[in-house]
Formats: sequence, structure tokens, C-alpha cells
Amino acid sequence: MAATGFKFVVERLGPELPDDGNGGIYSSFAAPPAPLGGGPLNAAGAGAQAAADLAASDLNDEYGLSGGAFDTANEILMDPSGEGDWLVPYKRGSDYTGALLIDAETGVIEQATWLESGETPFQLSDLDDMYAGLYADFIPNDNLVPEPGTVALALLGVALFVVRRRRA
Repeated sequence: MAATGFKFVVERLGPELPDDGNGGIYSSFAAPPAPLGGGPLNAAGAGAQAAADLAASDLNDEYGLSGGAFDTANEILMDPSGEGDWLVPYKRGSDYTGALLIDAETGVIEQATWLESGETPFQLSDLDDMYAGLYADFIPNDNLVPEPGTVALALLGVALFVVRRRRA
């Protein structure tokens, strides 16, 4: 380059193919979920939607979400503060090996949990406690408040900047 300029390299973020512009599964402009007719999902609707969502995703390749079926007799409505998410557990044989959290309004997967081959199976109470803990903020959400070390480094940087400006 003869003149001053900039150049940059863009790296893919994952194994996804680039957006082909045709609105397929690799599209940057995913269609919004279709609104549910008739209001929020009930337990039976959540189980059916979980099965449909799993079949349409890559999650069905995961050990804990394959080779079994959803336990539609033990769905749990997780509804703190009106969230309205259904916890739909997944069983491989007699063992709980995964679960999907389904949004009661849109029917989309909010979160998925699964085990890898050889891991100790979940108990139904483990799944319930795990998701109840998420709702109760037992698991920290680092996006709300910066870490103390980050704040300390930022303050140190500001202080050094101010000192240098005053000396200049």
C-alpha cells in the first residue's frame, strides 16, 4: 500500500457457515418466532414444542438429548416474576440425561442442559434445583456488575491518566 490505511482480518466465530443471504439456518436475519395461537403453552404444549424444537436443532446430536424421549409427565413451570418457562426433562431409558427450558409465550428453547456419555445421570430434583438456582441468581450473572478487579484497574488507569495530564 502506497498510502496510509487500515486493514483487518475477519475470523469466523465458530463452525457456522457464513450468511448466504437466502434466509436459511445460517441467516443473520432469523425470522422471529411465530406467535402462539391461544395464549401461553400448557404442559402438553411445552412437551410437544420441546420435541419439535429439539428435532429442528443441532442439539439432538448431543448424547444427553438423543436416544430417549422427553418426560412429559414431569414438566415443571418455572414462573418467577412472570417468566413463564417450562422445564421439560429428557430421559434416556430410566435416567434423566438432559432438559430443555421452553419459553411459554414463544415456544422457543431458552436454555438446554445435557450430559455427556459416562456422566452421572440427573435426578429430577437436580434439574429443578439447577433451574430454580438460575432464577434465584445463585449462579452469578457477570453481565450485571463488573468484577472488582476490573473496577480497580479502570480506576488505576484513570488516576495515571490524570497524573500524566497534570504534569504535562
